[in-house]
Amino acid sequence: MMRWLFTVALYLSAPLCHAEIYKCVNEGKTVFSQAPCAPNAVLVNPTLYEPSAQSVRDQQQTQQSLEAMSKGIDRDYGLLVLQRRIADADETIARLLHERDQRIAALRLELAQARQDQAGAASRKTLSSEISNLRDQYKTSIELARADQRRAEKEYSRLQRGH
Repeated sequence: MMRWLFTVALYLSAPLCHAEIYKCVNEGKTVFSQAPCAPNAVLVNPTLYEPSAQSVRDQQQTQQSLEAMSKGIDRDYGLLVLQRRIADADETIARLLHERDQRIAALRLELAQARQDQAGAASRKTLSSEISNLRDQYKTSIELARADQRRAEKEYSRLQRGH
């Protein structure tokens, strides 16, 4: 609050802080100062630049064009990031499916090689349980990756529509 009041006071006092500018030429050098610096000092009345209405319109159009370009660049970058997320999810899903299938195949091989006696029966039951647990474990991981992929695809579609 204090900073805001200080800023307002500063703006209101600006017209009161008027200083005169003098131009002097001493030994071939031009000097500007707030007080006369030589007997030949000339009071300078600077003119403020007032842009034309066309110049202001041109500046506004340029600003609008730059803002539109910036939004387009942000949108395109967002689309690229989402494409990468979708591709990463694809790779993750493919990797998980491959890993799952390899591990299940190895367990099935062990299951097929289990002895047909009482010890083999316990081993087969354990291996069957491991296969089931493995499927559940990978199912959860794959579902999470697919959910992330769907979210990225939905966001990608939304960005493409420009919303």
